[in-house]
Amino acid sequence: MSRNDILKSNASDVAHHGAFDLEQYASQMKQLDSEALYTFIAAVVVTLVFWLSIFFTHDSSVTLLHLPLWFVLSCLGGYAFSVIAVIFLVKVCLKSMALKVPSYKHSDDGLTVANNKNNSI
Repeated sequence: MSRNDILKSNASDVAHHGAFDLEQYASQMKQLDSEALYTFIAAVVVTLVFWLSIFFTHDSSVTLLHLPLWFVLSCLGGYAFSVIAVIFLVKVCLKSMALKVPSYKHSDDGLTVANNKNNSI
């Protein structure tokens, strides 16, 4: 039995115990999926910046503070770029939301709502 089936089968219990909206829950899960995708893309871009900076500057004899250019660009620059990427994710891509889901417990006749108030995650 899938999570959606469980939520639908217990819709009357959930409606009785609190204002749980299945459409709002689905919307929040969709938002979480998109946030995970944005985070994955940011991680891939940060990794590419790291490796491409090494690839394009590994033969360079330029140094900065007695450190090779590939190190400065990949490690120090990559760190700064990752901080900027996280700030961008938090400010632009991630949205604040109160995820309210009912608490379930196992019983002999299946899953039931464990208490009469919604839990915020």
